[in-house]
Amino acid sequence: NKWYKPTILEISSDIEIISQEMFNIFKDVEEINIKANVKEIYPNCFHQFEHLKTIYLPSSLQMIGYGNFEQCELLENIYYYGNYSNWINIDFASWDCNPMYRAEHFYMLNEKGDWYEPTRFIIPEGTTEIKYAAFAGNKWFNSIEIPSTITHIKNEVFYENYNLENVYY
Repeated sequence: NKWYKPTILEISSDIEIISQEMFNIFKDVEEINIKANVKEIYPNCFHQFEHLKTIYLPSSLQMIGYGNFEQCELLENIYYYGNYSNWINIDFASWDCNPMYRAEHFYMLNEKGDWYEPTRFIIPEGTTEIKYAAFAGNKWFNSIEIPSTITHIKNEVFYENYNLENVYY
C-alpha cells in the first residue's frame, strides 16, 4: 500500500490565515496555489519545502512570517495576482521569507490577463511607504520608480538587488 504524495497544494479561498506549520506534511509538493482571500502566512508554513518549484500568491496577501521559503532552493517561479501597490504592502518578517529572494522568475498579470515578467517596478503615486524587504533578492527589475509621495522606506528594501541599475525618485 503506497502513500499518495500530491505534487500540487491548493489552498482554498475560504482560508484567510495559514497557521504556523499547517501544511508541513506536504513538504514534497512542487507547486502551491494560494487562492484569493488568504491574508497571512504564519511562520514556518512553507519551511523546508525542498521540492517547491512554483508558487501562486494572491493579491489579498498582507503578511508572510519568519521561516517561510527557507531551504526552498528549487523555487523557480512566483506568480503574483496583485499589482505593484499590493506587493509593497506585504509585511515580510525578514528578507529571506520574501519568496523573491529564492525564485528565479517573478510574474504578474498585465491588463489583458496574461502573465509577464516585469523588468521595471512602478510604485503608484500616492503611496507613502515601502514595507520591509519588499524587493529582497530581486533578480528581475532593473529599475524602480518611487513617487514623491513616499515618506518612509523600511530596512532592507533593496537587499541583494544585484540587477537593479536605476532607482528613480
